[in-house]
Amino acid sequence: MGDLLYFPATEMADLYAIGLQVPVPTGAKFIDYSDVIDEEHRELWGSCVSQYSEGKMTVEVAVNGLLPIGPRIFARGHEEGHAALYLGHLEDLKKIADGLEVSLDFFTDDYCSIHDEATKRFLKPGYGSSKDYEIARGKPFHEKEMIANIGGLAALVNLSANEGIIEEVREAICKGKVDAYPVVDPIQLF
Repeated sequence: MGDLLYFPATEMADLYAIGLQVPVPTGAKFIDYSDVIDEEHRELWGSCVSQYSEGKMTVEVAVNGLLPIGPRIFARGHEEGHAALYLGHLEDLKKIADGLEVSLDFFTDDYCSIHDEATKRFLKPGYGSSKDYEIARGKPFHEKEMIANIGGLAALVNLSANEGIIEEVREAICKGKVDAYPVVDPIQLF
């Protein structure tokens, strides 16, 4: 018999709050810290950190475990929305947005497919271009936050949150408001 070929299993990112399980592209790693309670580093919502260096990217998701349940659900989905962006899965998130009847002027099918393909190319050493890098990583703050808010809305819907909050968030997103979730009083967090 000849040599056996080894095909490593594709790493999957479980973006459970927004209802996606997506393959992590070659050259990337996904780390989910889930709910974090850290007395020294209290972020109001959570974080999705994407670090890129020397052809490798790490995407790390964490949510403030001190948040009340409603804001925590939104925060989880919001950070997963960022992860979908960084991992090159905007087409999947666009399908979710369409199902939620959320529309943003810039968030078109072409925008999503161009982004996803550029992300996959720039992570392949010697394959992607500086233009691919710019398309994948150079989104304006407002666009990144609005995309992430779609994830927050999806999480609220998937986890059967209060209908009034869901509608308020949906309206805010459609109006292009970055602060889509009703403000949480920080005093109640600590």
